[in-house]
Amino acid sequence: MADYAMLLMVRIYTKPSKKFSAHQLSNELHLGYASVNKLLKMLHKSDLLASQRGCQGGYSACRHTASITLSDIITAIEGPIVLTSCIDENNCSIENICGLKNRWQIVNKAISGVMDDITLQDMIDNSVANFMHITTKNLNVEERQYG
Repeated sequence: MADYAMLLMVRIYTKPSKKFSAHQLSNELHLGYASVNKLLKMLHKSDLLASQRGCQGGYSACRHTASITLSDIITAIEGPIVLTSCIDENNCSIENICGLKNRWQIVNKAISGVMDDITLQDMIDNSVANFMHITTKNLNVEERQYG
């Protein structure tokens, strides 16, 4: 559902002064009305969209695209970004034999960091150059030692 939410956000924020109805977005993007309606409500609840009721109402942009991250959108729809349950749980039933919790925490932090750096504006621009600095910055590629 986060992928549909991103599609909705890009559509709405590319026309920031326009108000969109759920029906209009559903038709334009060929997505189910129920899903679009649910996603719009979740994005509004997370302060990523403005909403106005009435015959001239609809959903519209409410923030600058550079202030909205991929992480903001995904978290609004899916909840906190975690790759495995042990990231979010304190009492993993196999933690004493697994030994991977710390490694998963590092991976999760790196992925979350990238998602925090990618903005809605980056997604709208569709510029690979905007993403190139992210990989090396968050993963410290230059500083890694392999052995």
